[in-house]
Amino acid sequence: MQGTYNYLIDAILSIPTTRAMAMRRLRTLMDEFLAPDGSGRLSELVNEEHLLIQEEAARDIEFWGSSGSAERGYKQLLYEQLPIRASQLYGTYSSTGSVPLIPDSQPADVSLSVDKVDQEGGFVQLVNSNDIAVDISGRKLVGAEGDIFEFEPGTVVPAGMRLLVASDPKALRDKLAAAKGGCSGEFIVGGGFAASELAGGASFA
Repeated sequence: MQGTYNYLIDAILSIPTTRAMAMRRLRTLMDEFLAPDGSGRLSELVNEEHLLIQEEAARDIEFWGSSGSAERGYKQLLYEQLPIRASQLYGTYSSTGSVPLIPDSQPADVSLSVDKVDQEGGFVQLVNSNDIAVDISGRKLVGAEGDIFEFEPGTVVPAGMRLLVASDPKALRDKLAAAKGGCSGEFIVGGGFAASELAGGASFA
């Protein structure tokens, strides 16, 4: 019988580059949803959902004669589980913790540089010259006429590596793979814009 263990997680975390990418994204989500004391956006969502379901939950418990309590579950989640997870992530697994896996918060002014704009090839090459992986979720590639491309949530560029933003990612990947006689080995994103939009150059914002 096949087990349910997810070996993909082990594979990702066993490689320093992909581990750095995963941990950077985790830190972004921690700061957005959790906060060191567990009082972030996630606790607000718990409160909002509790208000929505508490009356229905009470009726459901009464109907089935259950000994459970939605109120007890709500308080456990809000006052026990979230603070425990916050303590683990911001303490044990932080850069100064006993298992230092998760990096510090990403500096607000961290950026990538535009290394190459190839209008004929329909792509822009960005380089992360920082010594940390950089989460560029929601950041934009801007051309002479305005925004060209917005990076999807979860887009992280490892330290010292490059990212190709292409008008046609598949076509570029196929072209590079053919030139190398196999996998291109490049980190490529993009789509949704025309190569002609790169005519006036591009910048990372």
